[in-house]
Amino acid sequence: MTGTTYIIRFGVVLTMVLASTHAMAWGPRAQRTITGMAMQVIQHKYPDTFRPGDANYEADVLRGAEAGAAIIAETLPIHSEEEAIQAVGIQIQLLRDIRPSGAGSYFAFRMGALSALISDIFLPYGLAWTPQEEAMQMKVEADINDHLKEFEYINSSAKRTAIANVDQHFRAQLAFYGDNEMLIADDYRRGRGYDGFLKESVATYFAKAVESSADAWYTIIRPQPSDLSSAVTGSLMEQYYVEEIAYLLSEKENFHQAGVVYENLSELAPSDPEVFEAIADHYYAFGTRQSIERSVKEWRNAYDLGGPGRERVSGKLAAHYLKEGRDFLAEAEEKGKGETELPSALASFQQALRFDRTSEVAVDLIQETNKRKKERDEHRSMIVNIIAQAETAREDAENNGTGGNFGLAIKGYQQVMSLLQGVDDEFTDQFDLAEEMKRNITQSISSTIGDVQEQASAAIEQGERLEETHKYEEAIREYERVPVIVTVIPDDHTASAKQGKLDAIALAEAKIAKARSAKTAYEQSMQNAGGRPAAPGAAAPAPRAGGRDRDRE
Repeated sequence: MTGTTYIIRFGVVLTMVLASTHAMAWGPRAQRTITGMAMQVIQHKYPDTFRPGDANYEADVLRGAEAGAAIIAETLPIHSEEEAIQAVGIQIQLLRDIRPSGAGSYFAFRMGALSALISDIFLPYGLAWTPQEEAMQMKVEADINDHLKEFEYINSSAKRTAIANVDQHFRAQLAFYGDNEMLIADDYRRGRGYDGFLKESVATYFAKAVESSADAWYTIIRPQPSDLSSAVTGSLMEQYYVEEIAYLLSEKENFHQAGVVYENLSELAPSDPEVFEAIADHYYAFGTRQSIERSVKEWRNAYDLGGPGRERVSGKLAAHYLKEGRDFLAEAEEKGKGETELPSALASFQQALRFDRTSEVAVDLIQETNKRKKERDEHRSMIVNIIAQAETAREDAENNGTGGNFGLAIKGYQQVMSLLQGVDDEFTDQFDLAEEMKRNITQSISSTIGDVQEQASAAIEQGERLEETHKYEEAIREYERVPVIVTVIPDDHTASAKQGKLDAIALAEAKIAKARSAKTAYEQSMQNAGGRPAAPGAAAPAPRAGGRDRDRE
């Protein structure tokens, strides 16, 4: 409200600042304190400033104040008080021009940097150009920092004034600053230091810095046309967007929003290769696969545009492709890898050589990769051949099994398993194929063993039927077939298969012994009955005449 007076104490504002050891003209704590006060001043009347909707950019403003005028000096010359004042006007106009395209976190950061520059202008020795002035600047900074909590800012009005002429705005308030610097320097020479003129005037410097920062921000955010005559070049706007992309990637880790800013930059149709090179550098430093792909694209843009920095850009591209190729080579070392990694590595090294024709490293890596690729191809060919031989052997084994030649079938399956042992896991697809074939062969062997066991069981059953008709010799011959039948069962297949084999042999032996005993008993009974045993396979003789024939009775 206009005419309302309210007090902002420095100690309160200090709770908003971030920790830092970076030195600036006012000192980091003082700069953030001034900026924090200016935020409270402008938000008293315009509360959405730096807090639009659900967003809060206050930390970005303070971060900009901490970074200080050096941020602005990256694109504008600030080698005198006149250039510093001129830079303020250009920054105000730049931010006004930028604001319609998005006033986000970096916009707030630059508002903080602008506040820091304004603060430096208002403090005697805030801007130092000679070694003597820099020495005084350090003393003033240290003493102000020690007394920050002693001050308060009294704002007599919430109304802000737009800056129409930057030079007039500052000159009107800096008329006696030359004399002030002399008085402050004299106090330090006499040993009074901070307790002299600086102590009496520092609150005024702070107040002017706070009010001018708030007025500069107001000039930027107000919707009315600006009366400033500061010219903003297209290259300055391009540089702003480049730095915004850098801020979003490094500070905010916001890859998506950086892409939005890139679209704003594209509307300016930049043609300076250094713009694309700088963008590429920032994307590459971000370090994700997607950002690195983007950086390569931008480096290529810069390379195609040419210019004095083309050789530098080609060096960056060559270094990238060398690193990418080495990464592919490292991946190719992993089990199951190499099918695509080695060709990719080769392509990367070839690109590195394209951008640096003198790179002996690229040449050596191309030769190494070709050698490894050849060795791998030969190894793969051998593995494919082994699996083809195994497939042929399996077909032969299956044909033998179908024809009832179970022994040859099992031997054929064992040959297949032996062949497949030569398939290692370097090639995932071939290894998986071999493993699947092994599982199938194991099942086929088990199935064939089952057929053998059924054949042995059939021989036992046939022997038992022959015993029932007293054809003991024929029965014994059937039982004796059993060990021959089951001998084809391998001992190393499964424990149960081996045990089944032993059980079948033991059963056959028991059956043979029992059949022989039964034969002897049968022959003895026939002799006792007055008859004689029948010849093997023949009917028993009829009883002799006179013998007892119970059936006939």
